[in-house]
Amino acid sequence: LDNAVKILENHFATVPPFQMRFRRCSYFHHGKKSFTVYLEPEFAPERGLHDVQKQIETLFPNCDDQGKKSNAGFTPHLTLGQAKRKTDADNRVAEVESTFECFKGSDYHDVGEIA
Repeated sequence: LDNAVKILENHFATVPPFQMRFRRCSYFHHGKKSFTVYLEPEFAPERGLHDVQKQIETLFPNCDDQGKKSNAGFTPHLTLGQAKRKTDADNRVAEVESTFECFKGSDYHDVGEIA
C-alpha cells in the first residue's frame, strides 16, 4: 500500500487541479429494490475526474473495476443515500434539488487533492 501511495503521489504531483460543482441529483437502480441517490458533479475541464480515473487505471491495470461497472464506464458521484422503491428515490431527488443551494447557480470549486 505504501508503494501505491508513493506511485500516486509522484504521478499526480504535477497534474494541475480541475474544477467541480454539483448541478444535478439522480439515482442508480441496482435491481428490483435498490436505488442509490447521488449528486452528479460537473467538471472543468469536462472530463476532470474521468481523466484522473483513467490515469489510475493506467498506473494500476488490475484496478479497473470502476470503469467496468456499466456501459457508461466510471460514473463520478457523491452518494447521498439508499432507497428501496423508485418513488422514494424520485422523492429524494426532488427534495434535494429543491433544497440545496448548489443547484441554484453555484460556482466551480478547485479540486487539487483527492483522498
